[in-house]
Amino acid sequence: MHYVELMKDKSRKPTRGDLKIQSKENLRSINSVLNEDHPFYLPFHIGLHCGVRVDEVCGLEWKHINFEEMTLESEQQLIGIEDENRKIHWQPRPPKSKAGYRTIPFGNALTKILRRTKKKT
Repeated sequence: MHYVELMKDKSRKPTRGDLKIQSKENLRSINSVLNEDHPFYLPFHIGLHCGVRVDEVCGLEWKHINFEEMTLESEQQLIGIEDENRKIHWQPRPPKSKAGYRTIPFGNALTKILRRTKKKT
């Protein structure tokens, strides 16, 4: 084994396919079928306008939305925990790293959507 060289682990930049970025056409198509009463309407728009991950959107509560500053606080995510009976229980958990804690600004369009939704609840 004296003359064996280990292969170097070359880290490469992720490609567009690796990142699973949705096309503008696909996003427009999704938006066209979602109305305000659809259960995915608000999560879709939060993700679209803020660029947060699905588990972060699911972990949001109204206390994380600051209407005056037009920001949301990402400080927890919703994680599915499987029990011994293979049943999944959903629990809020803190982010995996310090980078997961962040304040994310949003614009007027999302503010209007959030205000309308909050009035309904």
